Amino acid sequence: MVEKREFRSHNTLNDAYLWGLLDHAKSLVARARELELSEYRITIEQMSILHALLINKGSATIDEIASIIVRQHNSVSTLVNRMAESGLVKKEKQNNDRKYRVIITEKARNIANTIPRKSIEIIFVDLSLMEKEQLATCLERIINTGHDVLGHNFSLPFLQKRLTNKKSKNM
Repeated sequence: MVEKREFRSHNTLNDAYLWGLLDHAKSLVARARELELSEYRITIEQMSILHALLINKGSATIDEIASIIVRQHNSVSTLVNRMAESGLVKKEKQNNDRKYRVIITEKARNIANTIPRKSIEIIFVDLSLMEKEQLATCLERIINTGHDVLGHNFSLPFLQKRLTNKKSKNM
């Protein structure tokens, strides 16, 4: 039987408490996903790069990937180099430029499409569809505000459709 934990011993919600909950939840979800992915010899970081490539039609520059997954350029570059050695991505030099285009390989596409997502499904099973929608809306707002705070002047490609739909509903 799963032990129910009481997180709030007070009646006030403050931003630090919410941050702590968000961080705690992220760590638990990430650890469960990490364990699931390890069976396929792929890390969460590699999976996030594959996901970024898939939502970007299979290819992106290192800068684009870094923007999507909110990581430093040098960290993404190191990961991409390792993934290229493993045959998960290919790097193609762009026209007379020092930049490379990173392209997902068929091997990686197959991995990304066949790895189960049971860890994620199990963790979110207790949320109703309405609660999932509310959670998604709140997290998207936090992400957008975070991008504003960090000075990122872009919106994530996979959120653009949802944000466009939301704006048209509010008008």
